[in-house]
Amino acid sequence: MEALFDTLLSRLVHASVQAVLLAGVVYAVCRLVPTMSASAKATLWWLLGAQLIAGVVSPTLLGLPLLPAATIAPVEPVTTIAPLTLPGAMDTMPAGDGTVSWTATLLFIWLLTVAVQAAVACLRWRRLAGVVHRAMPHDDVRIETLCARRARETGLHRSPRLAVSPEVDSPQVVGLWPRPSSCRSRYASATKISISR
Repeated sequence: MEALFDTLLSRLVHASVQAVLLAGVVYAVCRLVPTMSASAKATLWWLLGAQLIAGVVSPTLLGLPLLPAATIAPVEPVTTIAPLTLPGAMDTMPAGDGTVSWTATLLFIWLLTVAVQAAVACLRWRRLAGVVHRAMPHDDVRIETLCARRARETGLHRSPRLAVSPEVDSPQVVGLWPRPSSCRSRYASATKISISR
């Protein structure tokens, strides 16, 4: 069991370090290339998440052989002699001291954190889905035109569907497929709407 925990922990550490480095690269690319479309930026971030998952669940670390492999000298077989036991002697097993390994504790904390984050994300998704469901269609042509222009400026292929809700304090774009919705407060003025870049 300890070997399994060590393997999982080493995979988690390797994948996390790679993800942090790649996140820095993706962030730098997104900042240095401001003309990159929003869909390309989103694709880069989704690929980063896929890399993190693949790094944790892959059976072995993926190697990239840039240098020639080192030669390993052959090892001579070693013979061992079993200790002599008397027929009446009792086998003594080392008793466990009841301590839990630090790798198991660290993995448990990590799994607990992931479970809490998943539960919070699920609750927020359900709440947000209810807000979008209760939102009313928007019918102001000026806002539709402004939203379409901002969508083109940020590289979106389609403008999000607009809706209004008294539960929303500031404009927000919600959803992925088939078409995202943009909810805004019923009392917000047309000059306050904006789509974050």
